[in-house]
Amino acid sequence: MQFEVFLKYPFVLLVGFLITYMLTPTIRILAHRGGMVDQPRRRHAHTRTTATGGGIAVFLGFHAACYAIFILPWAPFMGELDAVWWWHFLVLSTLLLAIGIADDLFEVRPILKLAGQVLVAILAFYSDMRIGAILGVTLPTVVDLLLTVLWFVMIMNAFNLIDGMDGLATGLALIAAVGLAGSFLIRHMPADALVLIGMIGACLAFLRYNFHPASIFLGDSGSMFLGFLLASVALSSGGAKVTTATTIMVPLLAVGIPIFDTGLAIWRRTMRRFLGKAASPDGTERARVFAGDIDHIHHRLLRSGLSQRGAAGWLYALAMGLVGIGLLSMMYHSHATGIYIVAFVAITYVVVRHLALIELWTSGQMIVQGLHRPGNHLLGIIAYPMIDILSLTGALAIATAFTGPFETFMEWKDLWVDQTPIWVGIPFLSMFMARTYSRVWSRARMSEFILLGGALLAGALVATSLTMAIRIVRPSDLVLQFLLQSSISITLIAGIRALPRAVIDAMSSRGQARGAGGEPARRVLLIGANSTQASLFLINQGFRLANREAVAHVVGYIDNNRQLHDRYVGGRLVHGGIDRLEVEIKEHDVDMLVIIDPLDDENMQLVTTVADRNRVDVYAWPAGIRTIRKNRPVE
Repeated sequence: MQFEVFLKYPFVLLVGFLITYMLTPTIRILAHRGGMVDQPRRRHAHTRTTATGGGIAVFLGFHAACYAIFILPWAPFMGELDAVWWWHFLVLSTLLLAIGIADDLFEVRPILKLAGQVLVAILAFYSDMRIGAILGVTLPTVVDLLLTVLWFVMIMNAFNLIDGMDGLATGLALIAAVGLAGSFLIRHMPADALVLIGMIGACLAFLRYNFHPASIFLGDSGSMFLGFLLASVALSSGGAKVTTATTIMVPLLAVGIPIFDTGLAIWRRTMRRFLGKAASPDGTERARVFAGDIDHIHHRLLRSGLSQRGAAGWLYALAMGLVGIGLLSMMYHSHATGIYIVAFVAITYVVVRHLALIELWTSGQMIVQGLHRPGNHLLGIIAYPMIDILSLTGALAIATAFTGPFETFMEWKDLWVDQTPIWVGIPFLSMFMARTYSRVWSRARMSEFILLGGALLAGALVATSLTMAIRIVRPSDLVLQFLLQSSISITLIAGIRALPRAVIDAMSSRGQARGAGGEPARRVLLIGANSTQASLFLINQGFRLANREAVAHVVGYIDNNRQLHDRYVGGRLVHGGIDRLEVEIKEHDVDMLVIIDPLDDENMQLVTTVADRNRVDVYAWPAGIRTIRKNRPVE
């Protein structure tokens, strides 16, 4: 009996491995004969025609392992997954496999493939593969259905989108399965771990043919299957239904890299869609949310100079680190919150510092284009009130958590909800009366931010007085709640309004760049210290860098306002008035003048005369760059 306990683990692993290993070469031959091949394209890392549909071998190997788990006469072992779950999963995964094979053969339209995924997810929900509850709070049926469908679709597409490089999706799915299997063994759920061990065996065998240089790809049939399997096991095993944060977060960390990549892709493509930008460098493909691009994580790693093996290894290492964090949090659950905070900060830093620059830049362009149209009050009418209400509600949640007399989660929730009308409604009304929503915050002065803070303080004081009148509260708790609520809400609400200005300043500082191919950038002197328009000019030139066009290196300003002389506006020095124009051109080797603020006829004549004499180009901004004088030869 003791021998059998240990025998089933290697036996299931070998079944999944051997079936997949033996079937993959046959499926590769049939794929070539049937035209199920992937031609090299701009978005792909491979350079030769390669068979696809390898997911069929992984599918068969995994289900052979499940047969060994649930049909062979083992002694009883514990776990949430059983033969009933396997039967339901077999039917649903077969339907999903058929959708994937159709896409591998005929390239099904993305919207139809998404509809198929949603259908499979709905059927999974009614097969008891559902979230059910979060942190002990039972979800209403409709909410449960929506979140469950979102979970399945998110994980399936995460692995589908990241399957753009040899061995990447298979390797990440393998690492995720190892992490989840480890979490189930820690929780004494061997049946659930065995299911994932069967998946590990199948993935290991397929990597023999799929690692660089790959002779066969997973295809949509395989990548969606692996995502569906991980999503189903994470839900069906009860991991998301328990009350501890560790068991909820382990599946998320296990599939963290594909989810991050999918989130970045949706963010990036949505921004480009709104901006009307092309998805390809030649401008022939229009950006669409469901259209592919060449800015996934693995594409960026390859462009950074890594080989396919190096890029895959880098992402494998990051995935193993995330899985390790999840398993450590289960073994040392008393410190789980701290571990997750450290993990979240580390992941956020890596993504923003190394991976999300394209998305941040494109999002900044959205903000900048909005600033080009300050007459559009849609943001102030719709977005700001919603953001303010969420900020006030979040601040109240934190304040009550530190000051409220409660012992359980439900008592805290009831106290939070009871106080919301007073502590959210009154400060919001105070902000409205202070005409907060009729201001253009991207051009706001310090006095307007002080007025905003004063309105929030006044609202918090009134809320404090009402709370004192209708409830018996210790004065010390009420003072602490006032301080926390007002300070957090002011920080959030004022910070969000200051964000556009910060984005402009940050992006303009990145505008100091070199031209394509290492050529020096144009040395520019701005005439007029309108910092907003100057920043917009710099950002526009920074975007030109991405299209391999000329960029600007701004050496400073010329402005007739003597109060600005020798001061910095937007991080750049105002050298003096127009009377110093020729001196500054020679001293800083300027080859371009850009007029930011409109000039009268006399000063315009002076600028053009000096420019002609020094062979300097003159342009006008905004409304694009309009040529005034073209004095330098075209190189």
